[in-house]
Amino acid sequence: MVTPSSSKLIDGSFPAELLLEVIENIPFGDGSDIFTLSRVHPRIADILRSYEQSLTGSFARKELRHAAVDFPTKLQGFKWLRTCVKQYDVIDDVMATLVDDHNVFPVRKHNMALINTGLLLLYHLQSFGPHTAKLTLLKSLPKDPLTTMYLAVHYATLTARYHGEGLIHQRTYGQLMDANTLSFRSDIEFCFAEASLQLGPDFVHSTLLADSSTYYPSERILLNFYHDHAIHDWVLESDPGGSTGFQPPITQGPKKQGAIEEDAAAKDHSLAWLDLEGKETLMKGGDVVS
Repeated sequence: MVTPSSSKLIDGSFPAELLLEVIENIPFGDGSDIFTLSRVHPRIADILRSYEQSLTGSFARKELRHAAVDFPTKLQGFKWLRTCVKQYDVIDDVMATLVDDHNVFPVRKHNMALINTGLLLLYHLQSFGPHTAKLTLLKSLPKDPLTTMYLAVHYATLTARYHGEGLIHQRTYGQLMDANTLSFRSDIEFCFAEASLQLGPDFVHSTLLADSSTYYPSERILLNFYHDHAIHDWVLESDPGGSTGFQPPITQGPKKQGAIEEDAAAKDHSLAWLDLEGKETLMKGGDVVS
């Protein structure tokens, strides 16, 4: 039996280059094997620390070759790579729900790559931290990246309306909605979209896949956003007498919803069938040139 004290791999005379070659051939997976390996012996831990960036690049090229474009960072390391794996898994789960045939508003094939990129851009937006930094980024972007993020949030909101959990689900309101109820649903969906922009795909994941392992208590988060951005006292401010003449605030006029959603329905719109080059352009904050 080979023990840590007797293995030649951790002997000081064993070339570090060969040990690196051995480590490079270990599948990175979710990073747990590399983490375990770092605890085997101090020499291995030192080598992993010293060559972390080069090893990360090697693992990324073999297993996540688009990670550098999808999750840009100034310093690549094992933590970054583990985060990439986790976020890819979240996006895969969300996309599976959005494109499902049982979805009332499924993402069609010509828009799949576009919505996938939109979710990646939401993660990129989330990485900017403070709200002011996010706003600065959004104001600096041209039309195509903004359209991509908008459509990702739009499809997530429509899917949550019929397949999510809690207040966002249509069963909360029933088939016949009065003005107050209609306005309330509009406010809730607005807050869901705002939370998706602020918190990224993790929030969408926790709403659409409530039975799986989630990262946010989605219902509480949604109510917090509603309180901060949409709450208003309808009865006291608008209908003190309890009459039926109450008019809800207009959150979406008849012409507001249209252009972007209708354009995206066509299979030959400018961002349809998005390829890898187009995705890279969007991730860099540019418009896709047809």
